[in-house]
Amino acid sequence: MQKPLALARKQMGDIGTDLEAGLPALREAARKSAREPSLLLHIGTHKTGSTAIQRALRKNRAALHKRGIVSQPRCNDALRAMLELGEMDASLCARIAGQLAAFRTAKASSLVVSNEGLCGDPLLGYRNAPDFARRMRSCTAGYKVTVLVYIRRQDEFIESLYTQKIHEGHTLTFEEFLDQISGLVFDWHALLESYAEVFGRENIIVRRYEKRFMPRRESLLEDFFEITGAGHAGLELRQGDAAPNAGYSRIAAEIARQCNSHLGTEERREMRRVLQASIPKKPHESYSHMDGPARASLLARHEASNALVARDYFGDTTGRLFEFLPEEDAGIASAPATGEMLAALVKVLLQTHARRPKSKLGRALVRLGEMMK
Repeated sequence: MQKPLALARKQMGDIGTDLEAGLPALREAARKSAREPSLLLHIGTHKTGSTAIQRALRKNRAALHKRGIVSQPRCNDALRAMLELGEMDASLCARIAGQLAAFRTAKASSLVVSNEGLCGDPLLGYRNAPDFARRMRSCTAGYKVTVLVYIRRQDEFIESLYTQKIHEGHTLTFEEFLDQISGLVFDWHALLESYAEVFGRENIIVRRYEKRFMPRRESLLEDFFEITGAGHAGLELRQGDAAPNAGYSRIAAEIARQCNSHLGTEERREMRRVLQASIPKKPHESYSHMDGPARASLLARHEASNALVARDYFGDTTGRLFEFLPEEDAGIASAPATGEMLAALVKVLLQTHARRPKSKLGRALVRLGEMMK
């Protein structure tokens, strides 16, 4: 009885010879794949819950290690330095690679790194993503890399990006912010392809940051930890209302916008903490900065690239990447009335007075509250 390889050669002629010649390479590739440690690289995008993911990775570090995963190895300073450079720095990439390797253990050889800066600068429309992808390939040579990207509908992304700018101390109205970014296109397909060209499209995982896929507050973290292979059962997934980078409610955003120019950096930071604790944005709370025509126009600009994402990364030829519900076209949310803002500030004063914080802003609020009695 002929051996299988000899029989295959006899039946397939030259194809069999090519197969035999290629077997050593295939076996070596299989051995190499089995030896390579895995690395899940979560690159954002911005405004899709990255801060919550990073906090959960740190909070569950010990539990994940028991499941064979090193979570958020301490290389963010070096990563930040690499992202701030204008060009590739081989020594810095080698340093990052060394830091990643230092955290691997016999029991936990799989790594998870989350850093939304890896997708580039949103205020450049992520045009620098291809450069960052090449740098990360240099830093992760020897790893089997999977790249995870969460994306959201561009109109919601821009609205959330505006709120983040208010967090950071800006005083622009939404219309002024739109004028500043009027030339940008947030092309998710181009962003994904920049990493796919370096790591392979088969190694890119894309998720839609959308309520229909993530209906509960814990949905994002449950999805993320399932992707890591750790599962989410037994992990700590709870998030506090005033978690870092939590969204502003409509009233809080307007209070912050009007106050930012009158406060120093530390005072703005403390104001942000107090507003998030006292009048936080509720889960899935939304308010619109755009009217229907403006929203439709912005989505139309991204329709073609979104259709490519639906086709190439979700196998959906209909071109419908995101859902847009009729009730969302409800017009621009009116600015909070003076009475609403005063009521909100009284609530802040009462809660701050009860806590009696030692901060400069907290003491000032307490004094103001006492003066108003």
